[in-house]
Amino acid sequence: MNLKRMLLLLALSAAISAVAGPQKVKTSVEKVTLFIDGAQVTRTRQVDLPAGNSTVVFTGLSPYLDDKSMQVSAKGPFTVTAVNRLFNHTDSLERSTRQKTLEQTLEETQRQLDRLKASREVVDAESELLKTNCSVANRNVATPLAAIRELNEYYAARLETLKSKTLSLDAEEEKINERRRQILAELVNLGGRQSDPMSEVEVRIEAPAACKASFTLIYYVRNAGWFPSYDIRSGGLSEPVEISYKANIFQNTGEEWKNVALTLSSSNPNTGSIAPKLQTWRLDYGLVPPRYNLNMTSNTVSGTVLDHQRKPLPGATVLIPGTTIGAVTDTRG
Repeated sequence: MNLKRMLLLLALSAAISAVAGPQKVKTSVEKVTLFIDGAQVTRTRQVDLPAGNSTVVFTGLSPYLDDKSMQVSAKGPFTVTAVNRLFNHTDSLERSTRQKTLEQTLEETQRQLDRLKASREVVDAESELLKTNCSVANRNVATPLAAIRELNEYYAARLETLKSKTLSLDAEEEKINERRRQILAELVNLGGRQSDPMSEVEVRIEAPAACKASFTLIYYVRNAGWFPSYDIRSGGLSEPVEISYKANIFQNTGEEWKNVALTLSSSNPNTGSIAPKLQTWRLDYGLVPPRYNLNMTSNTVSGTVLDHQRKPLPGATVLIPGTTIGAVTDTRG
């Protein structure tokens, strides 16, 4: 009976692990190598893996990630069976939620303006009433001087209070209108901005037992880079000239690079390390010099990686020497 229960528990645990969904994790950027055009990003993360087949999805990656440069290295007693690049459109959903929140806030500011308008009408009505009643020129009964003085003091104090309240209402109205302008500007920005789906990297794993895995994700991303600039200073004709070399960095990848180890490189990762075969340049009228295309973005390298038994090897990283361009083999090698 105990053996049957044990077999049943094993079967149930196997079924649960089989139907378990992918494990979505966020990674932190550890270091960045910034090129003149583009950047190589390195991310790391430690993940707890269950026994059997499982899927880990690294989320929050740039939509400008280059598929050819994607590399995943893993350390642990398991096997990586496949690596795929996915797209996630949750940013559009978040934008829609933000739009609804802004619209609700805009409606609330309008209600605040309506309440301010009502308060202002009450203050204006009281001010008109005081201005009308403070006049004693048309009174039929003679008013003692002391009473007139007392009325003037009361009216002056009350009008001063109402004027102060009016200034407070004006300041609050200006604050609310400024908030409305900010909300409207953000709504226009959200409505006019196109939604670029964020990238995800799906890693399928087969582990004989539950274990801890250390993943390192490296990829090349566009919409980032740097360019040099120089400052030349001199205190006078007799003093030496100081030249300062500066780097102007831009980063529009959609990712957050916070407290990362940043390295600047003047190389081009899309250029091969193999010298081109030089062509003959004949000097004559009307002849242009030969051109060499060193860009490898239009080239394709294909093949199958086999193990010692001549079977396809999944999860192998293939790199082009001297570049960051590479790929990870799938289940077919």
